[in-house]
Amino acid sequence: MRSNAELAYTKLREMAVNYELPPGSRVNEVWLSQRLGMSRVPIREALNRLVSEGLVRSSAGIGFIGRHVEAPEVCELYDIRADLEAGALHRAAVAGADTGGLAALEATTKRILKAPGRYAIRELIAEDEAFHMALANLAPNPEREVILRNVNARVRFVRRMNLETAVRRRQAFEEHHAILQALLKNDWTSAVNLLRSHLAVSAEKALGLTRAAQAVLASRSDA
Repeated sequence: MRSNAELAYTKLREMAVNYELPPGSRVNEVWLSQRLGMSRVPIREALNRLVSEGLVRSSAGIGFIGRHVEAPEVCELYDIRADLEAGALHRAAVAGADTGGLAALEATTKRILKAPGRYAIRELIAEDEAFHMALANLAPNPEREVILRNVNARVRFVRRMNLETAVRRRQAFEEHHAILQALLKNDWTSAVNLLRSHLAVSAEKALGLTRAAQAVLASRSDA
């Protein structure tokens, strides 16, 4: 049976990733305790873990605060993704990775491209993350996987905004398909270049959306 601390961490992590802890606002531990039906001790322990992961912030004299995603942070996180994912493909090419499992990814990508508007945004985010993790795991490295999962959690909100537009939704999965085609042809150089280009476009879109969201929040605070 999972402990209350682990249950609190799992639930609060999901809330932080999905921006259910209002950005810039003090996290109400009493309310969370009542909502989750447990004491404040496991709640606080979970929040401290989330601070260490960059998903919640802590301020002396105030306590825990829902995080903003800042534009510089978005740039840094997408740079990390590009370096780690491209590095994984380089490593896989050198080691001669088995690409047999890519056929299933290609089938999923084709299915989504037939009618991307049919899928809920949560499904698309999950498929997008699964695609990128599968590429990274062509060269298995547990430490790389841990870092990428944390990065994915920290950018999930802007990733969501990115995929909410119909044009970018189709474009993103078309880019996935192009990367897969290169890998299935054993053209690792093209695959790496296409991956970096794909992440550069995603980063640019995410940065624009983040700045727009910050402008809206700033206008509300000035009102």
